[in-house]
Amino acid sequence: MESPRTVSAHPARRSSLLPRPIGGRGGRCVYVRKRDTRIRKTGRCIPQAFYTRDPLSPPFHVNIIRAVRFLQCSLLVPLYQRAKVGSRAWPIRFEEVSPVQRPRPKASKETWKQYRKACQLHNLSTAFVESLKQVRQNFDLAGAVRKILVFAADALRTQAWQFL
Repeated sequence: MESPRTVSAHPARRSSLLPRPIGGRGGRCVYVRKRDTRIRKTGRCIPQAFYTRDPLSPPFHVNIIRAVRFLQCSLLVPLYQRAKVGSRAWPIRFEEVSPVQRPRPKASKETWKQYRKACQLHNLSTAFVESLKQVRQNFDLAGAVRKILVFAADALRTQAWQFL
C-alpha cells in the first residue's frame, strides 16, 4: 500500500496531490509557480550531480558547487482574500532535470554529434514545457478543466518558443 506522500506514476493518483474542490471554488484562475533549484551534493559517485554555479555566490566572485538540479512546481493559494496574510505556495511537483552527460574530449565525431542533439532535446527549457503540459493534465483530472492556469516562472529560464 502506498503512503499518502508517495507520488505515483499513474496520472489519476498523481493528481491526488491537488486539492479536490479545485474545479468548483474560487475565481477563474489557478496560479502556479515554477522554478529550478539546486540541491548540494558532496559525494562524487552520484551520477546526476554536476558542477554548477552557486546561486548564493556574489556576482563578482563565482563559486562552483556540485549539485543536482530540480524543477519545483507550487500551487499559489491566495490566502490574502480571507485573512491578512500573503499567498502561500503549496508544492505539487518536484522533478529532477539532469544535464546530458558530456563525452570525453577524444570521443568520436559521431558521439559529439549525438551529444549536441541530446542537449537540444533534453535541456531545462524542454523539461519546463513538458512539466507545464503534465501540470495542466493533472489539473484537468482534478476538475479544473474550465480554470485558466497562470504560470509564474523565472525570466532567465524562459524562451520565446515556450509560449508559442
